Amino acid sequence: MKIIDLLNKIAKGEEVPEKIIYNNTLYSYKEGIDYENGFCNYLMSSSVCICPEDLNSEVEIIEEPKEHKIPEKINISKFPRHNNSLKKTAIKINEIIDYLKGK
Repeated sequence: MKIIDLLNKIAKGEEVPEKIIYNNTLYSYKEGIDYENGFCNYLMSSSVCICPEDLNSEVEIIEEPKEHKIPEKINISKFPRHNNSLKKTAIKINEIIDYLKGK
């Protein structure tokens, strides 16, 4: 996405990415302000005031990791009695699920 497209989205009140990388610097969106880095330099201000030609520069959009859903436990009672190795595997999987839900 280009900086100009990003700024147009901000101006229109559209949804914008939370984090971007521009010029090897990570910027975070601050509602109603602009993108800023850790030194409080605003991306829009630096692009418009210093280098207008940068408006056509590309930014890298950083996506936040999605939350993973923990599966339900396996119903072991439905396994055939003679299949012990499959049953043992299901028991281990259920132990892992219990551990993850406990975190």
